[in-house]
Order: sequence, then structure tokens, then C-alpha cells
Amino acid sequence: MVWNGTTRANPKGWLALFATGILFSACASAPPHTDYFEKSGAIGEAEAFLAGEALAQRKQKMGRTHRDMKYFFATIESLRRHRKTGEIAIFETFLRPYMDTHFRHVLSSREANWSPELTLLDANLLFAKAAILIELEDRNEVAKVANEIIRRFDGMESMVVEYPIGSESTLEDAIRELQHMRYKLYSSGNGSRERMR
Repeated sequence: MVWNGTTRANPKGWLALFATGILFSACASAPPHTDYFEKSGAIGEAEAFLAGEALAQRKQKMGRTHRDMKYFFATIESLRRHRKTGEIAIFETFLRPYMDTHFRHVLSSREANWSPELTLLDANLLFAKAAILIELEDRNEVAKVANEIIRRFDGMESMVVEYPIGSESTLEDAIRELQHMRYKLYSSGNGSRERMR
């Protein structure tokens, strides 16, 4: 979707186009890195929890959600760059419920369905959510996601994740960058808006 400074999109038409784009977007996604788990020998252990078709379906669903989250991030970033505050507000009324319901259900439970690839997808999903919340200037929710990442992936600092969006870094470096963006959001005086429901 291309935005410019002269054309003002019709909100209903824009949302319809957006929904259509999500529906027909490609399902393929690059497999996450498994270097950390190959070194730790954890791949074999995952077979006792989730394998075969169930694992493939779970990975596909999580990969599709991660791709959608990256698209949401790019959309919010573009709207903010073009100062389209009205469109951001409309988009946010869709995005908030999505992150509060669908996104939460997609995240795996490490206790029940733990596997190396699901863990990596979990991390990428949470970092994508954090990136979106930073664009929305929601510092309280950013702090919650940052704390969840630290809690979930304690001891996995060498794992390679996608953060910042579109680039790769170790979990340790990604957390450091996320904390930097979080404190930058605080120091700028932003993030005081109430969450939209």
C-alpha cells in the first residue's frame, strides 16, 4: 500500500483493502535460525512435546502471524512518517484487539509445546509486537513485552532473533536495543496516551 502526502484515503475503503491484503498475502516465511539449539542439543528433546503435522501447522500459523505483524509495523511506520494521525487511529482500533486476542493465542506455551523453532518464532513475534508498540508510543505495554521477553528466554542470550525489524541480532543485543528504545520513549515524554479499546 502506497501512501502520499496529497491523497487522503477513505477510512472504510482503506480498511477493506487492508483486510484483503492480509487475507491474500503469501504464507511462506524463512525458517528461523537453529544455531543456538543445535549447540545446546535441545532439538531432539522437542520431539517428545510436539512433532509431525501438529508442529508444521503450528509453525505455519506462527510464521503467518509474524509476517502480518511485520506488515502492521511497516504500515504504522509509514503512516507516522507521513503524519497521518487519523489513519493511525483507525488502524489502531483493529490492531489493538488483534494483539490482545489472536496474537496471545498464537504464542506457544513452552511448558506444553516447547520446540526450538517455536521458541524462535515466539521471540520474533514478541519483538515484532514491541516494535509496533514503540511506534504507537505505548511505553507501558512496551515495558510489559520487554519483561516477558527477558522472562521467557532467560539463558538463551546467544539465540539469533529478528530485531530490529528487518535485521538480525543475538537475543542479548536485541534486548539491549529494545531497552534503549524503551528509555528513549520515556525520555521523549511520549507514551502518555491511553490504550484504545
